[in-house]
Amino acid sequence: MSSSQSYNQLLDPMVRFFGFMIFSTIGMGIIALVILAGPITQYYSDHAILTTYRKDIEALEKVCDQHRQLLANLDDPSVMERAAINYLNYVPGDVDPSKVTTLPEPWPALKQALAMVRKDDILPAPTLLQASTRIISENSSYQILLMAFGTALIVVSMTCFCRANPASAVRK
Repeated sequence: MSSSQSYNQLLDPMVRFFGFMIFSTIGMGIIALVILAGPITQYYSDHAILTTYRKDIEALEKVCDQHRQLLANLDDPSVMERAAINYLNYVPGDVDPSKVTTLPEPWPALKQALAMVRKDDILPAPTLLQASTRIISENSSYQILLMAFGTALIVVSMTCFCRANPASAVRK
């Protein structure tokens, strides 16, 4: 027996093993992706909704804390006057009306428009996994095609890489 034959006898099972592992893993991964595409898509949409709700709750907690601080300082007239100036556009009576600067006309409209547009609502670009699972879950033809492709890879790995070595079958 030459050294090249022994080398080939060692290399052949390793090549078959790695070929089997690669093809069957890819095939099973594709089948798992097709099966889990719907739940993964639902998870990402639920996660986005929960994130917006958490941000809304944090904003409400900040407003609630501010109001608690105002109520704690209810007896202090300067705090209440500052709150009235900030929230109610109150102009104190002791201030000279000629020194009060009025806002230009477009300013309230701009402030209202900015209040309506929330920067938190801008969604980040979907990742590759999010986009692909959404496309797969929406198109049944893609699901069937990918399922067939994954099955074909598994069948190829079983038939081509799991054969018994003909030399070992002859020896037995």
